[in-house]
Amino acid sequence: MKLKEVLVDPLINEVQLHIKSPKAHTLGHAYEYYCNLRIRRNLINGLPESYFINVGNCVTLSISIPSHDCLLEYVMYDAGCNIHKDMKNGTGTKDMLDCAFYLCYLLDDGLSYIRLRDSSKKDMVILWHSYISLHSKTWYEKHFRAYFYSSSKKTKEKYDYCLMCKRRLFCPQLGTK
Repeated sequence: MKLKEVLVDPLINEVQLHIKSPKAHTLGHAYEYYCNLRIRRNLINGLPESYFINVGNCVTLSISIPSHDCLLEYVMYDAGCNIHKDMKNGTGTKDMLDCAFYLCYLLDDGLSYIRLRDSSKKDMVILWHSYISLHSKTWYEKHFRAYFYSSSKKTKEKYDYCLMCKRRLFCPQLGTK
């Protein structure tokens, strides 16, 4: 079954997708991920209102369709995030996020940015603090051209960043299970 068929079928509310890395040519091999997609539908017309995406139990995103709002809620690295359990630290995390972002673009073509709150920690150390001190920018700024965002002009929430979605990725292998 194709993804478009899943989205328009009012009886389907959850599906598992198989995603192959969009950057196989860059990495030299292709990571593959299982992705769980939950769909919350309008009770009257059956059309999707929001999506909840989980990639490899390591990335979680939510998309609100009417507002075209996407929130990256959770990111975790583990060698077991991909199907073959051989994901490398650094390049694997970027690749997994690229796959997740590509899926967001497919689900909502009106999406203009992805919000995130970077609350990453390792051994009780907040990672963005240490990354900024070493690189003068956060990991998301360096690898995804994220920029600081605040919904309030007066105060800046300390973890709010936006990822611009102008960079569309090619992800040829996407199927449902």
